[in-house]
Amino acid sequence: MFARRIDYRRVAFAAVMVAAGCATTATDSPDRGEAYDLVIVIRNQNWTRATIYTTPAYGSRRLGTVEGNSVATFRLKWELPRIQLEAERQDGSVIRWRGALVKPGQTWTFTIRAG
Repeated sequence: MFARRIDYRRVAFAAVMVAAGCATTATDSPDRGEAYDLVIVIRNQNWTRATIYTTPAYGSRRLGTVEGNSVATFRLKWELPRIQLEAERQDGSVIRWRGALVKPGQTWTFTIRAG
């Protein structure tokens, strides 16, 4: 049953990314070391609080927390062409979204599903 939830989250994340139309190519990415603004929106549909991090492969950083059943917006200076996020929920479980190419000024929305 647990494996089905992980697969469901991956499918849900992919659907959100396709719907957002945020696909880019590597040639559109800024050079490493050039900081730019990036907005990350986390929609937490679960009832537990989650702490959001960028993964170590893409510049490990704690972004902050998002309370249960709420939305949090994080604005950050980013300098890498890719980003990958993970959410550590209060119960200790971790959700990791796949990496994505990012461009200056983009807003990315990620969802933590109930369950």
